[in-house]
Amino acid sequence: MNKRLVLIAVLIALSLSCSNKGVLSIEAGVVYKMGGMQPVARVTFHLLDDDLENILQKAGYTGDKGSDVVTRYAIASQFPDQNQPFYGQAKIVIQSHIVQSVTTDFSGKAQFEGVPSGRYYIMGVTETRGGFAFWNLRVDVKPGKNSVVLDQNNAVMAL
Repeated sequence: MNKRLVLIAVLIALSLSCSNKGVLSIEAGVVYKMGGMQPVARVTFHLLDDDLENILQKAGYTGDKGSDVVTRYAIASQFPDQNQPFYGQAKIVIQSHIVQSVTTDFSGKAQFEGVPSGRYYIMGVTETRGGFAFWNLRVDVKPGKNSVVLDQNNAVMAL
């Protein structure tokens, strides 16, 4: 009888500890005026525990030539050889703030699974026909299923 009560208590504790977690589904695409929506396929997105701007500013980084620090990082991500040591050092700083990383499938979809409830930021970058799109999008994950569509309209920068 005591073993049964212990097992029930363990199962209850496990269900309570899992109940505050969610799944965050993303669907990423770029909508072009001519040619429609193109999925952002085979691209890695990171779920950060803080806003990229806060992360970089706390590390002592600032914007460059009239732009903010996120724009500076976004541009540096496209031209890493020209932006050393900033880009390399910033990547190291960001690494400790990555909660999870996922890579989209060929239809631009991916899921962050088992995410504790809370506020996060989705960071990712993809090439576009005219340049690139860079995301640093705030998301609030609640228990259960959550979803967000990433496109050029909610990107920090889309060229």
